[in-house]
Amino acid sequence: MLERLSEQRLPVQAVLADETVTKVGIRRSLAMRECQWELVAQLIPVLRPLAKATTIMCGENHVGLSFIYPVLLNMANNTLSANESDLAAIRSFKNTVSNELITRFKLLSRLLAESIPITACMLDPRFKHLKFLPDDVREEAQTRLTQLVREDGNVEQPGATAEEEIADNVGVELAETSCKKARLESDFEQLFGANFESSSKKKTGQQ
Repeated sequence: MLERLSEQRLPVQAVLADETVTKVGIRRSLAMRECQWELVAQLIPVLRPLAKATTIMCGENHVGLSFIYPVLLNMANNTLSANESDLAAIRSFKNTVSNELITRFKLLSRLLAESIPITACMLDPRFKHLKFLPDDVREEAQTRLTQLVREDGNVEQPGATAEEEIADNVGVELAETSCKKARLESDFEQLFGANFESSSKKKTGQQ
């Protein structure tokens, strides 16, 4: 809504200024000052990634456990970092949202390394290096995963037939979603920042 309002700023102001269309009393109550337009302009790029994160993490087709902490930590550490050019209201908004994310999702907890979503991140090629975590938490998480693998070392592995069926199913799913992949990767790169290793980045690096 704010994006649309910002895009239509000139027509909105023109209609409000036209006395044949808008009465004086209504114009006074609806007209926005320059500082309010500036607030809208600075608020849009802050809200946009929050909206994308909400849409993707609430969806059924692409969401996964491995998305949770890369998104939240990138939001808290990068997207919501205050800039010198930010208005006081924007700076306050960023600090409030960042603190709420840190508190509600326990982003600074020492138990973070033992959480299931962090284990899922290590098993996801896009986040397996855990770049979004501090060094000590990353090492602790990797140590825990190694212990889990050793404990489950005697679990029976799938046979060749089962592996072929899994590969076939994955291939079908990838083919069905290929047309949406580029757009999703663009959104993911914005949400995850430098923590996301997309297939396009890997191809570029290999070349």
